[in-house]
Amino acid sequence: MKPVKPRAHRLILLAMLGLMTTLIVPSITDAIAPIKSDLTPTSVTHRFQSSGYGWVGRSIWMDTLGSMFFNYRPNASPLQVPIVGVTNNPQSLLQQGIQFYEAEQFSPAITVWQQAAAAFASQGDTLNQSLTLSNLSLAYQHLGQWEAAQKAIDQSLKLLHNLEGTTNSQTYSEVFAKTLNTQGRLQWETGQLEQALGTWQRATVNYQEAENQTGIIGSLINQAKALQTLGLSSKAEEKLQTAYQILQQSDSPLKAKGFKDLGNALRRIGKLDQSQQILAKSLKFAQLPTAKGAVLLELGNTERALAQRADAIGKQPEALSHTQAAIAYFQQAFDTGGQIQASLNQLSLLVETEQWSEVAELLPQIQQSITSLPPSRTAIHARLN
Repeated sequence: MKPVKPRAHRLILLAMLGLMTTLIVPSITDAIAPIKSDLTPTSVTHRFQSSGYGWVGRSIWMDTLGSMFFNYRPNASPLQVPIVGVTNNPQSLLQQGIQFYEAEQFSPAITVWQQAAAAFASQGDTLNQSLTLSNLSLAYQHLGQWEAAQKAIDQSLKLLHNLEGTTNSQTYSEVFAKTLNTQGRLQWETGQLEQALGTWQRATVNYQEAENQTGIIGSLINQAKALQTLGLSSKAEEKLQTAYQILQQSDSPLKAKGFKDLGNALRRIGKLDQSQQILAKSLKFAQLPTAKGAVLLELGNTERALAQRADAIGKQPEALSHTQAAIAYFQQAFDTGGQIQASLNQLSLLVETEQWSEVAELLPQIQQSITSLPPSRTAIHARLN
């Protein structure tokens, strides 16, 4: 295997990938139509939890300028959730929207959340109406419908301001924090970086009032991302250190996800050795195959970054070692959790290092995996990439 560096032979891969796209694209034309405006290098994770006051959104955990987390189901069948009219149980509509959202079917999610918001309004349930409008804003953001996203988040915040002091303070703080996280993402996506930072700082305060450690950690990571982009690396590192200290004292279920996101954030600010160590911690706590696969994918990304750093300073043996480790992690990520992105990253790295026989072996596996993906934004990204 040759050292890591750019090669003209990438044209060979482009030709092969072009053939793959030609074979696959006709089957996804209908899927592209409603979400083509969302083909941006971003994604989010938007988790939900059951609470005494219905479904409460937890957090948006941003990773990088070019990649944010979104939990998808790489080998799942297309989700079939019936859309029903406004009922006396808007909670079921809210849950249906969550299911659509997690399957990356954002247009159906919008439809049922609109119904849920109307139902909550008719029942006078202002807090859940506000939460649903915040969810709507997030779905609109995924579709690149910025004006609709802004309108929904403005309505959500207005309702919350009117409700302040009239309901359970801890539940209110959690919904308010979640809504601020959504607003911060919208500001981030529309280039309002300083405003996004301020909004995420407010989100952290409200998550603290709600005693929601998951939200606190996520919003701290969001702040670190914004600070890093604004050139304030030392302050970004401070936020990540605070998040690490909270994670050390947290329950085990939170550590797998938290350490993974923290490891990614450390990689983005160039703290590669720390990233490697934190991701290794995450792997110890990950239980489900999909969770393990996600961590292995990020370990591969960090090893690849370490290889690039070593290659840049002429340490070829070290670069080779990290490259081999990255390829191994990517393969494990696919074998363990069905991470199609891991296979794509592995393919890219094999091309970069001119391992053409391995490229030829991997291509059929990738093609088979992509064709089995249900229509979603993740599937389209994989096909177009």
